[in-house]
Amino acid sequence: APPRWEGVSQKTPDAVQLQFRHEEPGRVVLRAVLRPDADASAFRARGLAALARVVGAGIAYDVEIVPAITPGPGGKVRGVERCFGPVLTR
Repeated sequence: APPRWEGVSQKTPDAVQLQFRHEEPGRVVLRAVLRPDADASAFRARGLAALARVVGAGIAYDVEIVPAITPGPGGKVRGVERCFGPVLTR
C-alpha cells in the first residue's frame, strides 16, 4: 500500500507549494516553495519529523527548499512525481 501522507501534505502557512518526489526506489523528497517570510530551517525540521512518521523502514527521505516547482510537459504541477520507470523484480 502507498504511504499515508497525513500530517505531511496538509497545507501549511509557510509553504506556497509542496511536491513529493519519488526520486528512485527507496528515496522520497518533500520539495517546498516557501513564502518569503517563512523560517526555512524550522520548516525543514517539521517536514523531516513528519516524513519520519510516515515513511517505511529502509526508505531514505529529505526536505528540499526550492525557488519553484516547474510544471510537467502537460503544464500541470504534480503533487506526487515519480522520477524513474517501472521497477522489475524477479
